Amino acid sequence: MMIIENLVLLSVFLTYPLAIYLIYIAYMNNMDLKEKKLILDFTLLSSLFLMAKFINNRSLYSILFYNIPLLISYLRKKNNTSIILSLIIIYFTYKYTKIPLFISILEYSIYYIGYLLILKTKNKETNIINYFISLKSFLISFLIFFLINPKGTLLVNISYIFITISIFIIYTYICVFLFKKGEEIVDLNNLIKDNKKQQYLYESLSKLTHELKNPITVCRGYLEIINHKGYSKVEEYLPIISSEIDRSLSVINDFSSLGKLTSLNIEELDLEMLLSEVIGTLNPLFKREAASIKMNITNEVYIYADYNRLKQVFVNVLKNSLEARKDTIPLEVLINVRKYKNNIKIYIIDNGIGMDKETLANMNKIFYTTKANGNGLGVVLSTEIIEMHNGTIKYLSTKDVGTTVLINLPIKDKIKKSYDF
Repeated sequence: MMIIENLVLLSVFLTYPLAIYLIYIAYMNNMDLKEKKLILDFTLLSSLFLMAKFINNRSLYSILFYNIPLLISYLRKKNNTSIILSLIIIYFTYKYTKIPLFISILEYSIYYIGYLLILKTKNKETNIINYFISLKSFLISFLIFFLINPKGTLLVNISYIFITISIFIIYTYICVFLFKKGEEIVDLNNLIKDNKKQQYLYESLSKLTHELKNPITVCRGYLEIINHKGYSKVEEYLPIISSEIDRSLSVINDFSSLGKLTSLNIEELDLEMLLSEVIGTLNPLFKREAASIKMNITNEVYIYADYNRLKQVFVNVLKNSLEARKDTIPLEVLINVRKYKNNIKIYIIDNGIGMDKETLANMNKIFYTTKANGNGLGVVLSTEIIEMHNGTIKYLSTKDVGTTVLINLPIKDKIKKSYDF
């Protein structure tokens, strides 16, 4: 019963620090290799200290467990740590057993020399484990026959050797296996984290690219109009071009610090004025494509919102309508604004090519697009901006009939000042 209790305690004292080590490095960010090695050194020393300090019955089984942290240090090529662990094990072996000091020194010297030689071979980890277990098994047999139980019968000593070596081998392989698998899981977890960071960075940069395309497209359109009709239109279009450039700079500023909190520039604004300005900005481009925009708003509506961000949404939705026009009939877009209690509903209705069920089901997925030059971020970003304003945006569409975009916003609702973008 005492042996089983000691084995349980030894297992706990051995694996608990290793488990804490694995959990720690799994959740720590930006840990460099030097820090990781230092923590592993401390973990192995802690395991050995706990086993040596708190096990009352220092039998051969207990001493065998002391060697598992040493084996792990060999597997991780920690030369200095392995020397320190060897000296500590030699000390406790000499203190608690009948094994002469010179035998322990010779034993761990052979371990270290063999370890250095194995480092030059292939399959280092497997060779180190096999060498360590084989040498230890031989020494266990020698010690039992000549030091621990020299007067015992052959059958008793062989049984003792078999049980002892079996326990040692089983626990060694289990501990090494669990530790290696634990490290693999941690490495996989860190790889997933890195992939998520890279994915987030890529998505954020893609959003930036997408949002810069809209004002650049507007500016290019006006410059083409100016170039076509002459400089008589310069005074009319330059303020719009300047405004779009300012919006581009605002977008760049928003994405200049990825992963950090950005704040909405909340102000009270007249929704009709905002929509009128958006229509005025895009109207020349619509006219060039024989398309039209009309707005129907019955009452004055004031909301607390970020002007530039809402403008991004409306420009994106209307630009999508323009790009989804039919070739057979002129595009007509109607913006209906209706007030319902504490909400404002904005319907943007077009008679374009519409969307099928598959497109509607996937349009909120990032990078999903049916456009030849699209990147599938416009709808995602528009949804994100509207949700930042505590609102909702929905898309209703029928193939070859048209699309309705329903934006629902609170009226004068208090919106949080900062968001994790």
